[in-house]
Amino acid sequence: MNGKKNAFMVIGALVLFLGISVINAPWKLIRDSALAQSKIMYVVPDSGLRLRKAPDTNSKVEAVLLKWETVQVLEISPKEEVIGGTTGKWMKVKLGNYRTGWAFGAFLADYSPSVKDNEIRDAMKNITIKIGMSKGGLPYPADSTKDGQIFGQAEGVCGVAKSYGGIVKDGRVYFIHASEESPQGGEGSSADDPCGRPRTKLVLECWIDGDEILKTPKSGTLKTTARCGVLSKQVIK
Repeated sequence: MNGKKNAFMVIGALVLFLGISVINAPWKLIRDSALAQSKIMYVVPDSGLRLRKAPDTNSKVEAVLLKWETVQVLEISPKEEVIGGTTGKWMKVKLGNYRTGWAFGAFLADYSPSVKDNEIRDAMKNITIKIGMSKGGLPYPADSTKDGQIFGQAEGVCGVAKSYGGIVKDGRVYFIHASEESPQGGEGSSADDPCGRPRTKLVLECWIDGDEILKTPKSGTLKTTARCGVLSKQVIK
């Protein structure tokens, strides 16, 4: 009887040990387990990530996900592959509420915010955020929506800009600002088309300080300036 009891104690200890190991494992190990399904993950490459119709590099590209975009993991392929020198598994993911596809999981990171990051994310759901740009792009209003995401859009005579995101990481709120602009009355413009050349496409990675959000009263409005860096720039002549 004592032998069986000791065996159960050993098995229990092993299960507990393995359970703790899984919980404390790096996000890469969690990503490859069944625990990753239904988790929220975000895109990490500066160049973005292709969302494909099937788990194959030759499959049709449904969309290009930009850095910091969040997706929900629906399914994980059991087979490991090496793409661009990186080993990982394909993941079927959901983008927002409308689009699904396959993305290579090695370029997605687990969304696991700290206690403070969770407080910032919760506070974002109850305030309005008006953001100005410190570098590049058109000025625009960006509002935090009911799910705590940042979204902004603006159009000019010769330009359009859009911002979206809201990843809370290490006390900062990150989002993407993408714009496309041409000089009004520039070279190549006409009466029918006042927008000249060159046309510039710019993608910025921006962030705002989470402490500013925590200091904003509930139902209040935060007016702040985002710090931005250039992810990509394309000039079309």
